[in-house]
Amino acid sequence: MSALEKLNQIKVMLGITPVAQAAPPIPPVDAPPSDPSAATNDDAVVNSYAVDGGQPVFVNNADDGIPGIAKGDAAWSDEAMTQPYPDGSYNVTGTNFGFTVAKGLVSEVSDPDQKGAGSPLVDEPEPQDMSKLFSEEFTAFKTEFSEVKEQFTAHKLAFAEAKATIDKQQHAITQLVGLVEQLAKTPVAEPLTPPQNFKSDKIEARESKIERISVSLKDLREAKN
Repeated sequence: MSALEKLNQIKVMLGITPVAQAAPPIPPVDAPPSDPSAATNDDAVVNSYAVDGGQPVFVNNADDGIPGIAKGDAAWSDEAMTQPYPDGSYNVTGTNFGFTVAKGLVSEVSDPDQKGAGSPLVDEPEPQDMSKLFSEEFTAFKTEFSEVKEQFTAHKLAFAEAKATIDKQQHAITQLVGLVEQLAKTPVAEPLTPPQNFKSDKIEARESKIERISVSLKDLREAKN
């Protein structure tokens, strides 16, 4: 202990320096009044119930784990739980179950039949626009059919071109076979040269064959071109 601390201790014992009073305890802070919006959370289990003469009421059953509408539940006008349900007394449609809302909370419930608020409403799926659905399906079918038609036309043209090529080659082969047959029938050795003013039947036949061969060669060249 330092000299200064000892001096202060002596002063306290002699009553020269007053003893410091302990600070008064801090009173507990009262919790703010419950706000129904605080009941919203990511684990919300929202059920809705039809109300006689009013809009459906939405209740988050994850608040207390009790299904249906119970005292203390936060009541909402929308499924997103952003608008508190108006204050007043209400009756669930199709039942004898009644409840009172005050400041967005269920303050009282009335259940003489002990059957609760009944089954919650079930979200109905939105009706599909059949005309739009049919239009989309028909458009898709037309597109697919158009693609198939284009492919068929392309195959048809390719087949026609292949057939024309085959026909042309067949004609050329036929001309070549005829030429070979004519050459096979032509004598190899040249006959004796007759007088200039003499033409036998053989010479005329030979000239006729040569002329036919010449025509066949001409047709073959044209077929290849």
